[in-house]
Amino acid sequence: MKICYNLAMKILIIDNNSRHKNQLIELARDQGCNSVTLMGFGEINLAKISEFDLIILSGGHGDPIINHDDEYAFEIELIKLAKKPILGICLGCELIAHTFKSTLELLKERETSELDLELLEETPFTQIFSKIKVHEGHRWYIKTLGSTLKALAKSKDGIEIIQHKIKPIYGVQFHPELDPSAGRNLIHYLLSL
Repeated sequence: MKICYNLAMKILIIDNNSRHKNQLIELARDQGCNSVTLMGFGEINLAKISEFDLIILSGGHGDPIINHDDEYAFEIELIKLAKKPILGICLGCELIAHTFKSTLELLKERETSELDLELLEETPFTQIFSKIKVHEGHRWYIKTLGSTLKALAKSKDGIEIIQHKIKPIYGVQFHPELDPSAGRNLIHYLLSL
């Protein structure tokens, strides 16, 4: 699916079978981008990645990342190779964490509530979420991070916002696309990197 706009920016959304892909598309539209491209995971052409200004890895309710590296091999490779900003949402965040040697653990039960965040570091990125409750919808949580990632926020469930220490790669364990104001600010911030 391709939706055209009038500015030069391009966003790629990789859909991991998200229930919220329409909200993600709407948030990208709000940025006035030249194009928003939606691909299912496994449809990724790594040679074309450099054409995009922002890559969003959506959440999903299919297979977890643990023990499914083969299914997510294209996204794992994309995360390793990309030089453009990447945002991982929920499962996308878990993919980033897993790619960079973090520890994921299964929650006792699926988290589907709104939670407060505890900011661990004040940055322009975390300020977007400083005064809102975030929408959760996941079964896994990030317990520990690999050495190339840092935690920017946590909740009662674990690490909620991560950032690569060198690359423009961010992950959020919640669903900013369900809060249009925060979601728009988030995408605007990442497009400005």
